Amino acid sequence: MIRLFLIEWYKLRKYRAFQVLTGLYFLLVVVVCSSGMLFLQYLKSKGVDFKSIDPTMLPVYHFPFVWQNLAYVAARLKLILAFLVILSITNEITYKTLRQNIIDGMTRFEFMVSKLSMIFVLSLINTLLIFLIGLITGLIYSHDRSLTVIFTDMQYLWAFFLNIFSFLVFALLIALLINRTGVVIIFLAMYTVIIEPIITAIFSNAPLPPIFAKLAPFFPRQAITNLIPNPFPQYILREIQDYVSFSSVAIAGGEMLLFLGMIYLILKWKKTS
Repeated sequence: MIRLFLIEWYKLRKYRAFQVLTGLYFLLVVVVCSSGMLFLQYLKSKGVDFKSIDPTMLPVYHFPFVWQNLAYVAARLKLILAFLVILSITNEITYKTLRQNIIDGMTRFEFMVSKLSMIFVLSLINTLLIFLIGLITGLIYSHDRSLTVIFTDMQYLWAFFLNIFSFLVFALLIALLINRTGVVIIFLAMYTVIIEPIITAIFSNAPLPPIFAKLAPFFPRQAITNLIPNPFPQYILREIQDYVSFSSVAIAGGEMLLFLGMIYLILKWKKTS
């Protein structure tokens, strides 16, 4: 797997768009995830309060809440990371490097693993970055810095990794199906931000037979999103789901395996000429 990752890395390391998008994405994650207190201070300066509570007193960066908060926020940014995967696979098809890899003796399974290894590394780096941001901000703002409290709710980091990895695999599948870079990017963005949210909202809230509401969590974006519940309603004294549910992991994990199977079948039967 290391050999296949290095092959993929050598392809991408000098690719300008890859460098720019990677740098932009990780910079954005750091800025967004570490500037929450500045945002709360801004709200305070504007006279905003939450049920008469000073916004800067909200334990957004306190252990153990910081893990769910950061995982939820950072997961909203993964669409940018998906563009890297799309560029990677569509360029392979456009410039016929997929064909050349096959001619040079790489099997289609190895080609898939090379792409998945890069996705794995990007997801892992992303998760480690969230861990470091959470650890640093938590140590700065938390009153309780005991090891027990610090490592409570680390389940959200595992859920975050699965969230990112599954979405990037989904992006890889869409890129293989459509092939054209611009079309794939537009379609994935519209599907993620507009199309599926509207469909699942209708299924969940419209006066339809109950089976439709039960189907909503199985849509790809919804399945991935459900891994990390929204933590912020708790700060206006609303009840939240403060754990990663087994059913969400099972659905997202099952769909990821389905995506992987579809990717392999597409590569197996795809013409490289």
